[in-house]
Amino acid sequence: MINGRRGRRVLGALFSLGLVSGLGLTATSSAVAAGGHPGSEYTSYSFPKDTGTMKEVTWTTTPLRDPGYTADVFWAHQFGLDDKTGGYIGMQSNGGAERRLVFSLWNATGSRPGDRGATCSTFHETGQGRHCVAPLGWRAGHTYVSKVAAVGHGWFKATVTDATAGTSIDLGSLKTRASGISPKGMSDWTEAFEWNNPRSTCYDQPSAAVSFGLPQGNGGTVNASVASTKISMYCKSLSRVEVTRQGSVQLNAIGNTVRGLVRHGEQCLSAPGRRTDGMSARLSDCRATIDRGWVHAADRTLRLAYGGCLTQDGDAVHVRDCKGSRELGTFGRVSDDAKRWTYDKSSMALTNVRSGRCLTAAADGRLTVGACGGGRAQKWTVPSACGAGTPSKTPESAPTPASRPAEGTTGNSASPLRSQPPAAGGSDTPTVVSPDATPEDSAPKKDISLAETGADNATLPLSIATGVLLAVGALFVWAARSRRSRSGEERANRRDHV
Repeated sequence: MINGRRGRRVLGALFSLGLVSGLGLTATSSAVAAGGHPGSEYTSYSFPKDTGTMKEVTWTTTPLRDPGYTADVFWAHQFGLDDKTGGYIGMQSNGGAERRLVFSLWNATGSRPGDRGATCSTFHETGQGRHCVAPLGWRAGHTYVSKVAAVGHGWFKATVTDATAGTSIDLGSLKTRASGISPKGMSDWTEAFEWNNPRSTCYDQPSAAVSFGLPQGNGGTVNASVASTKISMYCKSLSRVEVTRQGSVQLNAIGNTVRGLVRHGEQCLSAPGRRTDGMSARLSDCRATIDRGWVHAADRTLRLAYGGCLTQDGDAVHVRDCKGSRELGTFGRVSDDAKRWTYDKSSMALTNVRSGRCLTAAADGRLTVGACGGGRAQKWTVPSACGAGTPSKTPESAPTPASRPAEGTTGNSASPLRSQPPAAGGSDTPTVVSPDATPEDSAPKKDISLAETGADNATLPLSIATGVLLAVGALFVWAARSRRSRSGEERANRRDHV
């Protein structure tokens, strides 16, 4: 057995170094067999064979299901440059901090920020580059068009347009030795930063869904097609990538709810203070903070981030280490009925599976379980399984870049921007996948981890260790033939430098 943090770091490194999806290499490594980068989905693209280096590429991103304000998610477009380096552009939700856009290039040597609010700086990991970031309170249902263009003398400029609102943001420009964008090795992906914490599992993750349009090069004169898709084997029963006429839809944590508040009238379920195994749960105010961010998971647990499950202990209610499955595909699933709760929408009751008793709020904010009677003290509202738009508390109260009308628009009226021409006889609107919330039984983070409380560290299955050893051998073979690698630390810890 190997330590969970170390194991995920090794797997993330192998995955992002190109053995799976990076910069034109194929997904054939044993790292994939060992599970891939946890909590992730990937769509890879190909352009027509005669496509040469491109001067500009555009991508579209439409968040279909917002995972919640306190969630960590990165939706991004990865690409290579003609000097065999590469980068990506995308949007992040940062666990309660302001949401933002990110544009990063490895081996970049210069940078110029764009609109007010955008900043550029150097990152250092197992490699070096520069990135530009800008705050943006992106919203579910809006389509965002990202564009990276070579503007001469090695400079690449990035802009993101909200095609729904008709506004555009210039993130900035980065200087490299490249002259254009390669048609090879392009992909879109979903990643959850929470997997940087060894306590995280598939069932802690909030439900999320995004539609990626097909990339277009050189002003839409050349169009990509979907070459392949891939999901993490850790969470294969809760993940899916669907190919559509417009591109693909990536779904993460299927069957879980989004992360949000569990409300009881004007108060909310919380576990305030330093996280310890067995700490009390109670009612608090309804600020959207990490200790009030719950997911009602497909295994019927009610979870905070990083493996904290609401648990009945006699008549009391505590937050305990979930201690779920370590099996690939159902990593983190809990079978202990004391940690499982059913929710009845009509009665608004949360019922413990083991005891059949209901979560009950006392007037002083303490929580107990009692005989289910349908009274006000037992009425709760849990997060949505389908993510009804962006949560009410979003980072839009934070400073945002000055917005300007998108090209070809006036004021707030925007002409529709498409990722590609509509298919014959079909709609140009990305397919919205209906939420699949059927229960299965019918990025460096803040210092709040159960891993630091004395609870046992999570470990990975022995089969993963074997896969890692095989993957290391494949890595040495690959390293002798290509320098187009990306650092695993850079992929696993994007928040530090992007």
